[in-house]
Amino acid sequence: MLELTLRCDGLLYVIDVREPVLEKYKDELAVLAASARPIIAVLNFVAADDARESEWRDALARVTLHTVVAFDARVRSFETELQLYRKIASQLNDFEPVIEAWIAHRQAEEDHCRDAARETIATLLVDAAAAQRAIKPADRFAPDPSLEALREAIRAREQVCSETLLGLYAFADEDYEDQDWPLASGYWPDAVFNADAVLRYTSQAALYAGVGVALGGLASLISAPIGTQTGLLLGLLVGTGVGAASAFGPPLWRRSYGQQPVCVSDETLERLTARQLHLISALNHRGHANTETLAGAQSALFENPERVALLREARRHPEWSSLNAGFRDTARRNTVIQRISASLPDFYID
Repeated sequence: MLELTLRCDGLLYVIDVREPVLEKYKDELAVLAASARPIIAVLNFVAADDARESEWRDALARVTLHTVVAFDARVRSFETELQLYRKIASQLNDFEPVIEAWIAHRQAEEDHCRDAARETIATLLVDAAAAQRAIKPADRFAPDPSLEALREAIRAREQVCSETLLGLYAFADEDYEDQDWPLASGYWPDAVFNADAVLRYTSQAALYAGVGVALGGLASLISAPIGTQTGLLLGLLVGTGVGAASAFGPPLWRRSYGQQPVCVSDETLERLTARQLHLISALNHRGHANTETLAGAQSALFENPERVALLREARRHPEWSSLNAGFRDTARRNTVIQRISASLPDFYID
């Protein structure tokens, strides 16, 4: 062992502090101390109930080994990992630039992981908020295949989100066992002419009206018999009519055939948020030596007014959900996802 030690620039001496400090370990420490090589003692499993951390620290001090890092492979701590790298850099001056570069790389990886986790949850929420199915209004409180299909689609989409988060933290699907929970559902506003819908439809109609006025003005310049005022008026009327038909026509048509769009409620969206943030919190503190299965949980809700408003906007755009036919990944959808991502709380961060 001494011959191997002398060929090393530095040593990491990993100790399972659940073990008693036997004489053979004391002899081993004495040999390592005599090698005159930089040695960092890594105390592992310090969070165990039967840990003997203080005994091991005393044994290390007796052979003048004072550079120690307390660690537990079952508990993930990024700060402890960085502490270990910094102590290595302090012991190996020639390698300090390389180690500092590695620290910067690991910090960038950690930041990317957390940003990706936030965006993964935000994308789930937009997909869930904008998801819609059509049922008959008379059956809204009775079992309906479309309503159950929506529930199953949201459950499956959450499962994809959970698997993505597990992959980001290098865990397998079998490391997580979710508990099923009743998925609350809400309904698209009963009236076509509610305040939010009228505002959106009016903006759409105004856009068509503006185009109509422009085309009417152009027609009046090209055709002499049509006066300017007449052309502008005709353009305004035609544009407004087309815009109104485009905006109000589809929802009225669906209701004329007895179809009521149904979507998930604000409460369900907040519960989805809380459940996925709970999973991130668990993963962020879970070491890979931990063999216990993670379990889903009914977490406390962290409602955020900005996030609620953004998800209500998403609910008005069924084309934003990958769970709907006609899905379109628009620039505004991506902006909303980024803003929701930024609104997620940092309670899971060390």
